[in-house]
Amino acid sequence: MNPNGRVPAIHDPNTGITLWESGAIVSYLIDEYDKGNKLSYPSTEKAKYYETNQWLHFQASGQGPYFGQSVWFRNFHGEKIPSAMERYEKEVKRVSSVIDSYLAKQGTPYLTGDKCTYADLAFVPWIKLMDPMVLGKEKNDQLNEELPTYKKWVDAMFARDAVKTAMAKRDEAMAKGH
Repeated sequence: MNPNGRVPAIHDPNTGITLWESGAIVSYLIDEYDKGNKLSYPSTEKAKYYETNQWLHFQASGQGPYFGQSVWFRNFHGEKIPSAMERYEKEVKRVSSVIDSYLAKQGTPYLTGDKCTYADLAFVPWIKLMDPMVLGKEKNDQLNEELPTYKKWVDAMFARDAVKTAMAKRDEAMAKGH
């Protein structure tokens, strides 16, 4: 489905639309299926609408690539390259600290407005991998200690029933090799 030969990619049988790239997929799903704005803001609330989209882009251009490279160099690269591992660990910490300082400054529990949105949730899959693959438990614990507002936000995301359900389904699919 993806001419780049990567995941994610979706085909929506309801509309016949096939898409790839996580940000494009999330935007499509929100536009097509979140008509009640449970995870988004209507375009009439311009500031919140575009701020939410901004955070999705930050996730796709910041968190995804840097966390992914950290995973690669920590776990899969044939030789250990300390300078590469250090570079991506620093970027993981930088991206996480952007969220921490923003939430602390705003005094809000979510990235946009007063509710959990698709932007908050877009960060969850990579955060799920922090202990086992992105930083490792010791460095992740240290990061959470250094960034208390970020840690509180992460805990709030993982306390959500929908996130628990989604992560359980993810774990089940991964165990089956999907």
